[in-house]
Amino acid sequence: MFTSAIFSATFFAAWYSLGRPPHALSWSLAFLAATIQWAINVINPNYPVFGESWIAVNPMALFVITLGLKGHIQRTNCAWLPKNLWPYALMVAGAMIYATVGLEHLGLASAILPFTAGITLILSAIVILQNPKTRESVEWIAALTISLFGFVQFLITVVAFLQGPTGHPFYSNLYVMSSLIAVPATYVGIAVTVILMIAADLFKELKDQAIRDNLTGLLNRRGLAEHAAQTYALTQRSDIPVSVIVADLDHFKSVNDKFGHAVGDRALQHIADLLRADRRADDLVIRMGGEEFVLILP
Repeated sequence: MFTSAIFSATFFAAWYSLGRPPHALSWSLAFLAATIQWAINVINPNYPVFGESWIAVNPMALFVITLGLKGHIQRTNCAWLPKNLWPYALMVAGAMIYATVGLEHLGLASAILPFTAGITLILSAIVILQNPKTRESVEWIAALTISLFGFVQFLITVVAFLQGPTGHPFYSNLYVMSSLIAVPATYVGIAVTVILMIAADLFKELKDQAIRDNLTGLLNRRGLAEHAAQTYALTQRSDIPVSVIVADLDHFKSVNDKFGHAVGDRALQHIADLLRADRRADDLVIRMGGEEFVLILP
């Protein structure tokens, strides 16, 4: 319970201090729901049992599952999964309540949640790896870790279902033990990998800021040194010619003198937009400084 609360506060701090990315807030709310889930378990140590505590704990766990996947969708701008996952979460909640109150089938009621968690975790791993901008080592580690926990949830699903309608003593004890070992480990493991991904995102953002001009968004001198070397090496290996254009704006000082530096900045941004709009995918556009620009065209 306290671990989930710490992770919730950590993700909230990340959301508040890093430009308020929506995925960080979703993960903060997910671990807030996990905190409430474990608090209910503390209040009722006889979990799992049929009754009010069972009906209360499962929706909290469902919040954790849904918000966790939602955070990955938001982070990667995933287009093939729905933005609104709550209708599906309500369907799962309805199935759990029906299996608990309607059928009174302990095995089925216990199996729905870990099965849903397994599906959600596998989807989260796929979302991470299908984003072309985030296929770094951290993402691979996160996807493999999340997938591993997903398969563990599938194993718990099998054990849960084997309890039968009334609860086979052996499988019920095995289900409780496996849940109390695997679920906290899953929460901690996923939280750590997600924190690493947020740190990697921050590193990429800072690195990108370091090689880009603040005013125009074009590459700066440092970006020229980094990207031009890669482009030149590629053209050498492929025996492809490369052209370099150096250009500056004539009489730019008179623009600043007559209209002010704010207008001069707008003029530079306008030229940068023109150069950026007409370039090919492999062309590099750099602002060297002042009114001087460089284009590298393989």
